Amino acid sequence: MALQFFTVTGSLRAVTVDYVDAGVAPDVVNVTCTVDFIPRIPRGQVVWASGLTPPQGILLPTIRARFDGDGTLHTIVGGTGVQLLANTADIDMDQLIYDVSFSNINFAKAPDDALISAFAFEAPHTATTIDLSQLERLTPKAGL
Repeated sequence: MALQFFTVTGSLRAVTVDYVDAGVAPDVVNVTCTVDFIPRIPRGQVVWASGLTPPQGILLPTIRARFDGDGTLHTIVGGTGVQLLANTADIDMDQLIYDVSFSNINFAKAPDDALISAFAFEAPHTATTIDLSQLERLTPKAGL
């Protein structure tokens, strides 16, 4: 067997004060920011994947991505969507949770202290695609 990955997609917008366009309705603008997907396992812990051939240890560091000027989730090098390790039977984990945190938030006239609250979600057990707007959000790890 081989490691299986799922794809995370998403779009991010902000409703802001109306500026110079026609009309008086608030503007809806794309948000740019950095987003980290942090596996909720102790730092440096090896996931022992006895279901793989050959069996092997797997490290799960933080995966950094970004919401670009189009408001869409991209990899750091620009690919659309982000692939993360799925929680298949091959990796011998009862549960795999990813914490999601945001930084470097920017949109039209964004305040210097703009904030997007962190959240968490449980990794699926198959190679699939999930959208951040449609998954069940869990309480993030303390301190995020």
